[in-house]
This record gives sequence, C-alpha cells and structure tokens, in this order.
Amino acid sequence: MTQFRIHHAPPYELTHLSIPITDYYFTVDTAERATLQEWKKKNPHNITYAFDGDELVGFVEILPVTMECGALMEAQELREEDLTADYILPPETMRFAQYLYISGIAVKELESWRSRKCAAALISCGAGMIRNLYGGLHLKKIFANPTTYWGNRIIGKFGLTPLRHFKQSISAAHDFYGVDVTPESMADMAALEKRYQKFMLDYPWPLA
Repeated sequence: MTQFRIHHAPPYELTHLSIPITDYYFTVDTAERATLQEWKKKNPHNITYAFDGDELVGFVEILPVTMECGALMEAQELREEDLTADYILPPETMRFAQYLYISGIAVKELESWRSRKCAAALISCGAGMIRNLYGGLHLKKIFANPTTYWGNRIIGKFGLTPLRHFKQSISAAHDFYGVDVTPESMADMAALEKRYQKFMLDYPWPLA
C-alpha cells in the first residue's frame, strides 16, 4: 500500500516544487502564482506537502486570515483572486485566528489511483492542521471558494456547505462555502483526521 510522507511547513526553498501542480489547476478565479508565493513567505505553516519517496505528489493549503478578511468572505465580497498576503496572519499570531480559508488540496495526475490516495491522505492532514494549529477557543468559521468540480467534492468532506441558500449554478467558482466551528464540527474534524491515516507516514501531530 502506498503511504505518503507528510512534510508540514516546508522551507520556502522547497515551495517551487508545488508550482507545476498549482499551474495545472490555475483558472481566472484562483490566485496567481506570485500571490501564492507571497502566501508562503508570509506564513510557511499554511501548507503541508505529501511525498512519495522524493516526489511531491500533492499538498494541502489552509490560510489563517484576518477578521477583516473573514467578514468580507462571510459577505461574499472577497474571492480567492483578491486574497493578498496582507489578509494572512503571520506565525506569531496565527494561533489566535478566528477565520480560516481552505485554499485547496491539489495532487498531480488526479486520474491515477496513487493520486486519489494522496488526496485522501491530504484531506485527513488538512483536518489535522485545523485541529492541531487552530483548534483552540478562538476559531469561529472556516471558508472555501473551490474552483473545480473535485474541489467542491473535497470541501464537502470538511463539512462546508454553500453560504447561499439557493444556488444559482452547480458550477465551481460561483459559491463561497463555510462551516461554523462548534464542538460537533470539531468532532467531525477529529474523525476526518483519522479516516485516511493509513495513507500517511511521518505525520507531524499525534493521532488518538
């Protein structure tokens, strides 16, 4: 069984490894490459890589954002392409984050069985990031703005639902998703963190 080596907060010098993957998924609704690199400079804890041997197969990126950013997302007045590094909390204050933005889970060659297992591992890893980095008393809500069909499906794993009560379209990139942070939603995150742990090696946090 393929297991993926998990590397949280990689040094900036390694972030170029994810560029081919992010370029593959780039659309007019996603942040541009320069913006993505600025996110990583601002806070390396935003991202976790999954390696098969020495090969980067995928990553999960979750951003701790400012209260202003959270309010704009709640009002659906700020999209991912507008999310500059100024809205991201630095490492020294990220533990006080009230709002998170799941910018994505991405893998190379999504059609392959290996990459689908990697995506599963990264879903569990993303839940672990939320619980272990931000699971204190401050966190209020988690947002996402998926731009692909698979992005919509993955976001649903985290319990996020469209903020609009009546969807005008089933296509991606038109709906903001969110979930309130409650004891119940955090319990679901704990279960999700364990769900695909069989696909992970070198996991950085304890699994109960």
